[in-house]
Amino acid sequence: MRTHHLLTAAVAAASLALVSPVQAETRVLQTLIETRLLEDNKASDIGIEYGGWIQGSVTYAFDKSNGDIETRVFDFEDQDPTLNQVAFFVDKQLDTEKSFDIGGRLEMIWGGDARFTASNGLFDDDEDTQEQFDLTQLYVDLVLIPGENSLTLRAGKFITPLGYELVNPEANAFYSHNLLFLLVPYSHTGVLLTYQASENLSVFGGISRGWDQSLEDNNDAIDFIGGGTFAFSEATEAILSFTTGPEYADDNSHYKTAINLILSHQLSDQIFIAGEATYIYDSNQGQNGDAANTYGVGAWIGYTLTDEVTLNGRASWLNDTSRVDGFDTNVYEATVGVDIRPFVSDEIGKGLRFRPELRGDYAQDSIFDDGDDNLQFTAAIDAIFSY
Repeated sequence: MRTHHLLTAAVAAASLALVSPVQAETRVLQTLIETRLLEDNKASDIGIEYGGWIQGSVTYAFDKSNGDIETRVFDFEDQDPTLNQVAFFVDKQLDTEKSFDIGGRLEMIWGGDARFTASNGLFDDDEDTQEQFDLTQLYVDLVLIPGENSLTLRAGKFITPLGYELVNPEANAFYSHNLLFLLVPYSHTGVLLTYQASENLSVFGGISRGWDQSLEDNNDAIDFIGGGTFAFSEATEAILSFTTGPEYADDNSHYKTAINLILSHQLSDQIFIAGEATYIYDSNQGQNGDAANTYGVGAWIGYTLTDEVTLNGRASWLNDTSRVDGFDTNVYEATVGVDIRPFVSDEIGKGLRFRPELRGDYAQDSIFDDGDDNLQFTAAIDAIFSY
């Protein structure tokens, strides 16, 4: 069965499942090097993959003129062509059948998105340069107990298991991100254990320094991370994850808890659907001096027309009425787009994608256009070359 790339995004969201974030089916760079330059000592022979991606984009807001676009993360600049990410990674996945195996991943990006993904104490001291560098992931994986009920350890900096859409653009159907992406961290630095309880169920748990904390920590407390993945069938999967702990500077007593649920289902060879729900409890950020409760849902559908063209739709809702620094209203978004891979059969051109999209945002109160409107419409396109 031909798996739509949205399905792999759900798998990638469970970064604890010991799979790398979504990659092209065969990396262009590695294929060219190993088929044309090398006869022996190939990295693929020992399970190592390497490559990266280049992403550039532009967004147009119909009711603005070169201003910032609300409810956005990386695509907030109107009519400003952006080099979002130039990325490179080296990855080795574990063989859990071996009595001892070691793996891991090094992943780095340079570009406009790195302004926002940097973690505390690691490439976070440049506030003025548009294109910056970030080490998005650097971790080691170990097999502690091999076999069908394997136990594995991950230590280092890794992407968060929370959230359906990822920083890595290869994983997503759209260039822009849904509203729930605003709520969750980008990464954690810590240790995680993953236990393969059965063929269909894996559970994970561990500790980290906190949301987007790495070489430095803004307090003296640790976070707890946990969850699991369950495959109801080959076509249907659920991922539940959570994190809880103090998140504020010099404050070890006020906890922030995030819970995220992802459901995905391949209806047919052509149609894929997914849903996400996120809930955030914040004991320190309520508007009346009490706790804040922020929550929302998102839904995706993808229809594969051909190997070259996929039609995608998305909708999300965010109730953000209680946070001190929130929108103080209910916000909704709906996006339609096309994922175009014009040279999918070409050895090099298969890495090229274009993702044009149209998006509308609605808020119950006027939060757009400097507080003068409750509607916002944008058009955007990005190009990704996976190598």
